[in-house]
Amino acid sequence: MDTQVKLYRRRHIPQEFFLLNKDRVLYLDDQYLITRWETLHSRQDFSSGISIHDFKNNWKITRMARPDGSLFQWYCDIVKFEINRETSTYTIEDLLADVIIDADGTVNVVDLDEAADAFEQGLISAEDLTLSLRSTNHLLQLIRGRIPGHSFEDYRRMIEQYL
Repeated sequence: MDTQVKLYRRRHIPQEFFLLNKDRVLYLDDQYLITRWETLHSRQDFSSGISIHDFKNNWKITRMARPDGSLFQWYCDIVKFEINRETSTYTIEDLLADVIIDADGTVNVVDLDEAADAFEQGLISAEDLTLSLRSTNHLLQLIRGRIPGHSFEDYRRMIEQYL
């Protein structure tokens, strides 16, 4: 894969912007970017992940793995992408809402309070908050199997190619 691809992450809470220089690009096309990464700091609960960045749906779906490689959880970030194909630069902006699917299948939506706080503080626009909420709803519909011809299993299968 092209080693010239540059990935950046922008977060609002806490405010940070940095190069993801340890992420390894596994696949890239016009709709998807798939990366493999290890945690920045040592953790006991999980140590690595494989993420699918879906440019069309504004999601980053990650299979987080325990140190032994088994599934810890699926972590789904709602994001916005800024893509410059000429410079192979991809900026992933966290829109704060997240969906977590535990190994037992339990689904939780988290950090909606952070999205509201970021909006109230002027850190994200009304347009980005709306995008975050609609993308979260669309992802929940996908997880529940309510989108004909498309399922969460599609993402699971894509990631399993790289395990």
